[in-house]
Amino acid sequence: MATKKKFDIENPTDEMIENLEASKPEEDGFHITKLSERDSKRLLDILTDDSEPSEEVKARWRKAKESYNRLIIGRRP
Repeated sequence: MATKKKFDIENPTDEMIENLEASKPEEDGFHITKLSERDSKRLLDILTDDSEPSEEVKARWRKAKESYNRLIIGRRP
C-alpha cells in the first residue's frame, strides 16, 4: 500500500512542485487538496525570495494547479 504524500504548503520543495506538475494521484500516490487562491498566493510567496513572484513562477504554478484540479474534478462522483 503506497503512502500518500501530503502537500506541505509551509515547506514546499522543487520536488513537490515537479510532482504536482506530473501528478497522476491514484497512480503515484501523490495527493494534495485543492488549493484556494489565498493558499496559492501564499505558496508563490514562499517559493520566491521577492515579495512578488516572477511571472515564470506564477505561470508554472498556475499551469500545474489547473492540471491537477482537472484531474480532481474528473474523479468526483
